[in-house]
Formats: sequence, C-alpha cells, structure tokens
Amino acid sequence: MAKITKITAQKRAGRYNIYLDGKFAFPVSEDVLIKYRLLKGVELDKQQVAAVKRADNQSKLYSRALDYLSYQPRTAAEIEKKLTDLEATPDQIATVLERLKRERLVDDQQYAKSYVRTMARTSLKGPKVISQKLAQKGVSPIDIEAGLTEFSMDQQLTNASKLACKLYRRYHRLSARQRRQRVEQSLATQGYGFDLARQVADENEPAVSADEQHEFMVVEAEKAWKRYRRYQGRDRDQWVLRRLYAKGFDLDEVRAWLSSKH
Repeated sequence: MAKITKITAQKRAGRYNIYLDGKFAFPVSEDVLIKYRLLKGVELDKQQVAAVKRADNQSKLYSRALDYLSYQPRTAAEIEKKLTDLEATPDQIATVLERLKRERLVDDQQYAKSYVRTMARTSLKGPKVISQKLAQKGVSPIDIEAGLTEFSMDQQLTNASKLACKLYRRYHRLSARQRRQRVEQSLATQGYGFDLARQVADENEPAVSADEQHEFMVVEAEKAWKRYRRYQGRDRDQWVLRRLYAKGFDLDEVRAWLSSKH
C-alpha cells in the first residue's frame, strides 16, 4: 500500500499532481480526484492506482473531445476519428461517445437538421448534394432523412430558381436548346431532382429574341468555320453544320449563313 502524502494543483485548470510516500506518482483530473476521493492520507494499493490512472486517461480523452466540440458541432463519426487519431482504444472511444450522447453534446439527428437548415439558408445546393455531404461526415441514412425534413419543397423551389437564373446568365450565349439543357443538367448536378430541375428551368427560362439567337449562331459559326479550315467545299460545310446542330442552332439559319461564305 502507498499513502497519498501531497496533492498539488497544476497550472492547467482542473489538473492535480498526486504524490505517494513523498514522491510524485501521477496526475489526475478534478473529476477523477472527486470520484475516487483522493485525499491526503488515503492509502492505495496497486490495483487502485491502476484504476485511477485508467480513469484519468478516460477523463483526458473526454476533455479532448470537449475541446474538439468547442469549435463547432461534430458528428459521432468525427469524434470517433479524432479520438482514433489520439490512439484511443475502441472501448475508450465508446465510453466517451456514450457520455457525450447522454449529455446531448453529440446528436447526429440534431446535427443533420441544423446542417440542412444552414445549407438551405446560405447556399443553393440541392438535397442530394447536402445528403452526400452529411454521409461523408458519417451521418446515418435515417438521420439524414430526418434532417432533410428541414428543407421544405417551397425552399427548394426558391433556391433552385435563384440558381437557374444565375445559370441562364452564365450560358446566355448558347443556343436556346443547349442553354436549357445546360441549366437542367447543372441543377441536377447541384443536387436537385430531375423533375424539379425541368420545372424550374422551364419557369425561369428568359425570352431571347430571334435577332439575339441569330447573333449567337453567327459567333459560333465563325468559330467553327475557322476550326475546320483544313477541309474544303462541301466537307467544310458539313463539319460546320454538325457542330452547330450539336449546339442546338437552327440548321436552315446555318445553311443560309454558309451560303453567304461562298
């Protein structure tokens, strides 16, 4: 048996040094000090000392988890990875997570709901992209589904419409058909369902005059004409026609333009 002969506070708040039989033995946190009633004059055997050290290691991991959480909310998977990086054992990690969940400091479903609300308010990402980001953070499908209830269909339509308007401005020099296709594809890529993407692309498609479309066609035709200058006569015309057809321009207009080049 060894007797506690001195207890001193460390500079770091909540940490103490324990001395046994006049010699420094080990440090402990305040909660371990209280839990094991470590007072001057108390005697400890080897098993008790080992138990106190294990409890202190567990307490330190819990403190590291709290510190990690102090910067921003975390998922259970993120906490697990952080503790794994600190070389904690699976049992130690499970104990820390159980305590954090019990104290409502880690709650993946609430995390998902808060994350979805923030993304819906501050970004134009659709629900599929948001789901993918939550999955990357280790959130379960059930909790992701619960989180997405915070992203109403009205809000999705509003956000998707804002994004569609930006995209139409970005692709304004394309043919009407290709511009519409690009907008629908981009909306889908950003996480919106295909049906909603089509609806929003249709509702927000700006009107473009025939003169504007003709100007866009001429610009693209000139580019294609230069691109295929190594071809002659009919071959060159066919390459230009194919390229502008793929871009969605009216073939009769393209043929009329080609006639003016001969």
